[in-house]
Amino acid sequence: MFHTLGDLSNEGLATGVIYGFLSRVVSLGHKFNTNKFMFCWDSRYSFRREIEPNYKANRREKSPEEQERYSVLFEQIDTLKFHALPKIGFRNIFEQRGIEADDIIAALAWLCYTKDKESMVVSSDEDLFQCLEHGAEVYNPSSKKIWTYNSFREHYGILPSEWVDVKVIAGCSSDNVKGVEGVGEKTAIKWLKNELKETTKKYKDIHEMEDALYKANVPLVKIPIAMTTTPIIREDKLSLGGLMKIAEQFGMTSVLEEKTLDRWDDLFHGEFNCSEDFSGTKRQERKGVVKGIRERRKRRKRK
Repeated sequence: MFHTLGDLSNEGLATGVIYGFLSRVVSLGHKFNTNKFMFCWDSRYSFRREIEPNYKANRREKSPEEQERYSVLFEQIDTLKFHALPKIGFRNIFEQRGIEADDIIAALAWLCYTKDKESMVVSSDEDLFQCLEHGAEVYNPSSKKIWTYNSFREHYGILPSEWVDVKVIAGCSSDNVKGVEGVGEKTAIKWLKNELKETTKKYKDIHEMEDALYKANVPLVKIPIAMTTTPIIREDKLSLGGLMKIAEQFGMTSVLEEKTLDRWDDLFHGEFNCSEDFSGTKRQERKGVVKGIRERRKRRKRK
């Protein structure tokens, strides 16, 4: 999203990430017939670095140009967290010091499970397969694939609860978590399924290192990490007026178009993928509000 929309701006202020994020929200809402969203963010500090100082230490240093782009990205993320989403009325916006978003998501998935509520995780991070064990489904927005408990079992031949064992043995190159050298996810799965021949070097290496790996890697790959606090879920106060004010502030004129507002209004009222037009009265009321916003923007520009 950042790479495709990051250059959008309004009066010198970058807005591409904000616009792209909100567009994704309304699309996902209609795709999954829900207006119940929970937004989880990474802390910029991680407790896992205290457990293992080399955790994620392999990520290359960014060039000055990349640092500048990421600075713009984080500014827009902060705007979403502390201003745009709350103004629209989303109240379940979670971040905890030292805790990664994956941990909070896993804690929320467990909370929904204990309350017999369905949950859908939206992420391309396969670490979140661990949430499948607690009744969640995982939607990968890149592949457009929905993972369920059963589809995971059919694909990998193991339980979702065993995914943490896969990561312990194989490690995670993106997070700099060291597993058995030369052993990837497929080999780790074979080990778990007792399909790895005892005479092979990989079998012997895993057998020899297993205890040490579990001691070192479980705190790094298992979610949620023990220090995660279970979030408190609150009722949203969704407001079309709040959305329109955000659209006005950041120059998102396309959001103020009738068709787009209809989609947001449907979402807020739990009416998904509706094809019927709104009543004439409702439409006229909205047109009046939109007209007022546009007039105020014109007056400010003239000043």
